[in-house]
Amino acid sequence: MDDAPTLGLDLDATLIHGALGTVIADLGRDIEVEQGIAGIHDQVIAEGHRLVGEDPALAYDWQATVARICATREAVVPFDIAERLAEVADERTLLLEDATVPVLRTIGARGWRRVVLTNGWRRYQDPALRAVGLTEVIDDVVTADAVGAPKPAAAMFAAARGEHGGGLVHLGDRLDDDVLGAHGAGARAILYCPWAPTAVHGPCDEVGQGALRGFLRDLAQRQSARVHPADPQVRPDAVITTIEDLPALLPAFAEPV
Repeated sequence: MDDAPTLGLDLDATLIHGALGTVIADLGRDIEVEQGIAGIHDQVIAEGHRLVGEDPALAYDWQATVARICATREAVVPFDIAERLAEVADERTLLLEDATVPVLRTIGARGWRRVVLTNGWRRYQDPALRAVGLTEVIDDVVTADAVGAPKPAAAMFAAARGEHGGGLVHLGDRLDDDVLGAHGAGARAILYCPWAPTAVHGPCDEVGQGALRGFLRDLAQRQSARVHPADPQVRPDAVITTIEDLPALLPAFAEPV
């Protein structure tokens, strides 16, 4: 076991805007045009949202969800989602910030392990990681299908830390999966929110607590997050609006909790 600190990195809406949503939209449109069956896309998305609350282990297996919905509508599944993602990832996957790759390279050079920690299944996420060059600046990928449960399950964060004894800091955009999940696993949490007001930027111990409470309440509502915003476990350790702020924050969080 070494004592290297680990930076966990949420993927969608933190590092990238992925192609999965557009691919599922393509699938629904193909079925409507070619088979005359409308509404498949909306049903698939609604079923995914339902499963997050009822059976989260299955919620991110989009091919299985599509197959079930199509069976109930007597529709033929027109293509494999993972295969289509591999075809379109280069043109449809976007980094949220141009600075992401150089920032993660800098963080790695300072001795941090960089681990993508995502609820998306590996076969859906690998094309996106390759498309935007993230495979060159990360050390590992932890996905919900490999662990058997999505965030906020503690097992996801334990898998990110692995056998390394250093601190674990997780960067993500959601209060439930990312902040609550990290704290529940004994890790620190940095919240990524590009529209966060100036009053809450930086380490949360140093900002006005009234402003922070109002911000978290608003964010929980916007996200329909499965949390109570007043829960101390939902309070991040820091808030950033750009990944360029990350390297300066990390040294304070490098030691294990």
